[in-house]
Amino acid sequence: RPLQIKQRPRGQTEVEGAAYRKLRTACDAEEFVADVRERVAALPAERVSLCHVVVTFHVSTTHRLSGLKLLGKAACVLVASPPRREGVGGAGGSVSSAEAAANRTLLGLGDVLYAVHRQEKHVSYRNTKLTQLLRDCLGGLSKVLVVTHACSSPRRALQ
Repeated sequence: RPLQIKQRPRGQTEVEGAAYRKLRTACDAEEFVADVRERVAALPAERVSLCHVVVTFHVSTTHRLSGLKLLGKAACVLVASPPRREGVGGAGGSVSSAEAAANRTLLGLGDVLYAVHRQEKHVSYRNTKLTQLLRDCLGGLSKVLVVTHACSSPRRALQ
């Protein structure tokens, strides 16, 4: 079922119905990521192609000398897209609804990153759920790293 995304008064993003877990150590984080991987791997292929996995780490510490509390956030996102079906439609096959949804999500993310980079007055965070989730990670003093994985097989070149 779709999760509802809400903006809290101080600008934080909250997802109703999402699982939250407090992690205290790096080992806790490793175990959590391994658990997420197992859950995604256990999903049927058609479900994986329809979901995005977002894991957000909120990190807080206290500066030893000043006593100032420091906060940070890191979001890791997996946008799954199934391969095109062979032999259907034009070159490389037809685009499934799951692939089209993943493409819309990535296009929305690209639009937001471009608008933030250009310091435009209006940034369309509300165009996709992913950009709504990542809103507080994409602007201001935030650093963004986008890693993509693309199949380099000649059979998949037209995708």
